[in-house]
Amino acid sequence: MSAGLDHSCGLRSDSSIQCWGGDDFGQSAAPPGSFIAVSAGLFHSCGIRNGGTLACWGSSPNGRLDGIPTGSFTAVSAEAVHSCGLRTDGTVVCWGDSRAGRLDAPSGTFTALSSGQVYSCGPRTDGTLDCWGSHPSHGAHRSPRRALSPRDSLTCGLRPDGSLTCWSARHDQAREAPPGTFTRVSIGEAQECGLRPGGSITCWGARPFESAVRTAPSSGEEEPAEDAGVHQPVIDALNRLVPGLFDGTGCEQGLCPHDPLRRWETAVWLGRVLDRAVTRGQMATFLVRAFGLEGAVPAGFADTAGNTHEAAIDALAAVGIAAACSTDPLRFCPSEPVTRGQMATALHGALLRETEPGPEPEPVQFSTEAPDADLVDMSTGESVNLRSFFTGKKPVLLWFWAGW
Repeated sequence: MSAGLDHSCGLRSDSSIQCWGGDDFGQSAAPPGSFIAVSAGLFHSCGIRNGGTLACWGSSPNGRLDGIPTGSFTAVSAEAVHSCGLRTDGTVVCWGDSRAGRLDAPSGTFTALSSGQVYSCGPRTDGTLDCWGSHPSHGAHRSPRRALSPRDSLTCGLRPDGSLTCWSARHDQAREAPPGTFTRVSIGEAQECGLRPGGSITCWGARPFESAVRTAPSSGEEEPAEDAGVHQPVIDALNRLVPGLFDGTGCEQGLCPHDPLRRWETAVWLGRVLDRAVTRGQMATFLVRAFGLEGAVPAGFADTAGNTHEAAIDALAAVGIAAACSTDPLRFCPSEPVTRGQMATALHGALLRETEPGPEPEPVQFSTEAPDADLVDMSTGESVNLRSFFTGKKPVLLWFWAGW
């Protein structure tokens, strides 16, 4: 089996290839026929047919599928924008995007190979390791390696004694591999995993909450789940109420109740718990709270009295948004599921109400008759009746001022 970015491919017992996951670029559309190996890359995949010839499928930007070599191969490794293959004579050939030296495989013979995003590595027949591409520290590594896995600027390899070592040119990726012996190793985006001789799997990660080593149960054995203490009864109850609630969000030993909870796991739990239809009554409460609609007198629905959402339903009805489900008698059906079309119509009505202009202000009424009030003529200092200015024929200049 081989996992790519958003798709994976596996070799069935009948030698056919089955791919699943993303297929926007045809990366999961494996061709028919018998194969001996398969490798899933970014948006393309490659396999080796029974006769040793190569077949690749998927995306072709940056030349990922250009220049597929002919001949017989024993291994293939597909990555982001390039792929490499190991010929039956032990030589390596690469094809695809030639930038950053990805295709500059060295001469000589190898026993295996593995491609990373911007570089590739392979152990030579003498046990030394050679890498090519844009790895900052690529080149010949004279310590023996018999299996390896590169990713970005991180590489992990197995020594002849089965011990594991990882190295990186970036300090933020440098981390110590777990002790013990392994038979295989693979690097992912956020963690590395190795296969032990007994069949168990040990993984370690790049982030603090993933740094603890996790060992999967070996074949035929199952480790007991970690006890959650005082939380165990509630966890058991949630498992009964929402079967599969914690699936895929724990660890190999179960829920791992004492580990820190990540945000995406929280979202998964909430989505599974709330994965049920929204009722018409709930819709009313959502809209009333979202748009700040105020309460109103009872709308007269025969089936909303005493309902939890009664006030919200009345508020919607008051602004003409709440539509009845029947008119004889007048009913709202608050417990029935709301359809997407009904929700869209109600939401549209609420939005229109929020954006509609308010009522025109009342016009200011002006009197045509001047008030009967005494003012001071600033030019003479004399007291003059205001009405006399408008009824007499003497020209008038009035000054008004105010202070704040």
